[in-house]
Amino acid sequence: MFIVKGFLSGADMVMMLGCHFGDCHYLKGNFACNARMTLLKPYLQAIGINPERLYWNQISASEAIKFKETMENIVKKGKELGPIANELGVHAQGAGAQTSKKTAKAVAEDFFS
Repeated sequence: MFIVKGFLSGADMVMMLGCHFGDCHYLKGNFACNARMTLLKPYLQAIGINPERLYWNQISASEAIKFKETMENIVKKGKELGPIANELGVHAQGAGAQTSKKTAKAVAEDFFS
């Protein structure tokens, strides 16, 4: 839900990073995150958010170069896609407009409640 709220609040990109499989002291958290990201992308598409705006990868604390390259790629992708308001229009809180129709935020809240 926090990812959807991020987009609806005007975030152009959301990045989720986790430990490599088999190398996490949380044991199963990275597997759960991977499953959630897989399920979330079609939902984002359904509510009008390009799923490419959500980035998920596994990076360890020792992979500084990979982290740097990942950040550069995410910034580049965000610039290519443009502002989230271009997709959500008045539905994005960051766009500053209001609407009386059921907003994407309301759809998301219905879905997760």
